[in-house]
Amino acid sequence: MTPKTFDSFLAKPLVFSFTTALFLQSNLAMANVAPEERLFKVDLTLESSQYRAAKISDSSGKLGAEHSKVSVGNFLVTASYEHYQFQNDEIQSSDLHYPIHQLHEVKLETKLPYPLKKDWLLVGGLQLINAYEKQFSKDFTVQGFGLVSHQVKPLLSWQLGGYVSYHPVETQILPIMVLTYNYQSPEHRGFYGHLGFPKTQIGYHFTPKLRSDIGAIYQEVTGQLAENNLVAAKGYFQLTSWRAEWATYYDWSKKLAIKLALKMTFDNEIDVFSNQYQKQKNLTLGNESGFGAGLIYHF
Repeated sequence: MTPKTFDSFLAKPLVFSFTTALFLQSNLAMANVAPEERLFKVDLTLESSQYRAAKISDSSGKLGAEHSKVSVGNFLVTASYEHYQFQNDEIQSSDLHYPIHQLHEVKLETKLPYPLKKDWLLVGGLQLINAYEKQFSKDFTVQGFGLVSHQVKPLLSWQLGGYVSYHPVETQILPIMVLTYNYQSPEHRGFYGHLGFPKTQIGYHFTPKLRSDIGAIYQEVTGQLAENNLVAAKGYFQLTSWRAEWATYYDWSKKLAIKLALKMTFDNEIDVFSNQYQKQKNLTLGNESGFGAGLIYHF
C-alpha cells in the first residue's frame, strides 16, 4: 500500500464508535508521523467531562452527569473504559425511582483496511461492548461496519457503507454516508472535517500545533441493569442521544496533546426493558450542556 493510499485511508472518519461521544481524535494530533506509522502508533487518552442537570420527563427533578474515559490503542486495535455517574436532584417520578445511577462501558474494537485499487479502499471494523450498571455483565453488544472509500482529490474523499449493532434488546442497521476534506493533512493547515451521518465535524488549523473543531455525533448504548435495580432488576437499558462538541486541541509536544471542550447533548432518551426484553419505561431528558478536558499521549 503506497503512502498516498495510506493517507487516503487515514483520512476516513470511521474511527468512531456509535456508543461514545468522540472517536479517536488523538490521531489528528500526530504531527510529523509517516502515514504507515499512524496505523501502529499507540495513543493513551484520558478525558473527564461534567454535564449540568437537565429536566426529566414526568418528574419535577433533574439529572446531571459526570463522565470519565480512558482508552489505549492504535488505529487497528483499541481498548477503552468509560464511566458515567448520574446525579439525581429531587426526582419525583410516579414510581419514585430513577432506573440508572451509574454506567460502566468496556469496549474492544478493531479495524482493518483492504486496498481495492488506486484511490479505492474497503474498510471493515468490529466492536465488542459490555455496558452495565453495577456488576460486570455477561451481556454484550456486537457492532460492525463496512464501507468503500474513494479519494477524489488529494484532500477530498467520500465513504459509503453500512453499520450493524446487535443486542437481544434491539438490532440496528444504519447507513454510513460521509464526505471528507483535508482530514489528517500532514501539513496541518486550513479547514478540515467531514459531513454526513453518523458524524459531522468542521474544524480549522490555526497553526500546525493549534486547531479547533465543532461537530455532532449520534450515539447509542445498550446494557444490563443491576440485580437490585428497583425499576427492572437484571433488566436492560438503552440510551440514545446526539452529542455536540466544540473542542480545541494544542500539541504541547510531539508526545503530548491537550484538549478543552464545550459539550451539549440533545434528543436524550432512556428506554428500560425487563429481563425478558419487554419495554417497561421511557424517559426523555432535556438538553444537557457541560465542559470537558483531556490529555492525549503518543507513545
